[in-house]
Amino acid sequence: MDVLATRSTMKVIVLVVATAATMLLPGCTDRTSAGGGNTHPQQATSSRPNDVEAAESGTGGEVTAHAAKLGRVLLLKPTDNSSGRMDVFERNLDTDSSKLLISYKSFPETFVWPVVAIKPSPNGAYLALIESVDALRGGGGRCWIWERKTGRISKVNDDPLGDQGFDWLPDRNRLLVHDDAGGIPWEGTYDGSIAIYDPAPRKLNRLGSVKGLILAIPAGKGNIVEVVLTKGDKSSVYLQPGAGERRLLFQWPRLISSIAQSPDGSHFVFFDLDNYYVTDARGRNSKSFKIPVVRENLNTTIKFNKSGTRAAVFTDYSTGEPHINNTQQLWVTDIAGHARRIAKWEELFQGQDLATARALEGWLPDDRSVVISGELYYGMEKPADTEHDWYKLWGYDVSLGNAKSNQFFDSGKGWYGVAWYSITGN
Repeated sequence: MDVLATRSTMKVIVLVVATAATMLLPGCTDRTSAGGGNTHPQQATSSRPNDVEAAESGTGGEVTAHAAKLGRVLLLKPTDNSSGRMDVFERNLDTDSSKLLISYKSFPETFVWPVVAIKPSPNGAYLALIESVDALRGGGGRCWIWERKTGRISKVNDDPLGDQGFDWLPDRNRLLVHDDAGGIPWEGTYDGSIAIYDPAPRKLNRLGSVKGLILAIPAGKGNIVEVVLTKGDKSSVYLQPGAGERRLLFQWPRLISSIAQSPDGSHFVFFDLDNYYVTDARGRNSKSFKIPVVRENLNTTIKFNKSGTRAAVFTDYSTGEPHINNTQQLWVTDIAGHARRIAKWEELFQGQDLATARALEGWLPDDRSVVISGELYYGMEKPADTEHDWYKLWGYDVSLGNAKSNQFFDSGKGWYGVAWYSITGN
């Protein structure tokens, strides 16, 4: 997760209407390129269909297990140019089909528009939707849960948190609700809070406050990994079960600002603002690997593949005044600490960039390919309003000696992707 980005600076997504009369998004492509893809986009030019009535006539339906290869994409579409209200669409990349999941009319009147983030549960049965940032309520947005089977939308709680404050646990249907420092070493002690929300009974189980909480992340078997700041910017890493007492795993002499645990709980990969490390579950046998980055304005996302044999590390940092040059890198390491860079993107102010990466989405079900989202500009200077105005997905098969990107989704201009995920079962 991106732990150095403050929750008060979440980007508000401005959407453009563009869809086909059959509610099908522009198609996929299997063209390959070495620098993030250089295929020309497919345009979506027809008008908005009568899809609101279709959404109100039924629910999203069950999610069936299937041998997913490419997964699914969640996209947003506005109802007009000013209100911020929007519909939520889902594109199944394996069946090449799209459907309207949630009509804007289904949202309660108290929902603060627009939607700023959507996080699907691992089995796709629920979506966590985070409403717009509201500075008057503390600089964050509340979280709401949509249930696919019934179409019901319910509020998690009234605490305004940013889009980093909600993460699904790997047990498929429980949501970790956390208020931590986001990896930022605050001056003084920061008291964070942790809770688990079960959407079936709509029950929020508060686990209590944690003094000095820097990070809280989902871990295997319904556990939570906590990083707590101690004296002198030292870190203590704890394992908090969903039910039971927390226990100390290990301590580290520097501040851990980003961390991920392998699915089987046997290894960690983390960043301590100096180096990246692979360790065992108790912080022993640590092996460092160097990723050349600057520390200024650095965001780091770390995600293991399903088997836990590799971890993808995505870095995004900006330099210059006022931080107008951005650089993104994708690295992959194995649990022995052997890391290599897969790709690098540079976004220069008034530059002519072919590709700009935005996020590390995860791993394809083949367990070898890393998924990156971003946009292409084809050598043209980027207009000021196109930051989210093009959504593409690339896969990098990191098992190959020379990993090249395979572009497998192109939204076409005007579509905005908010989440990619893969359902492997119910």
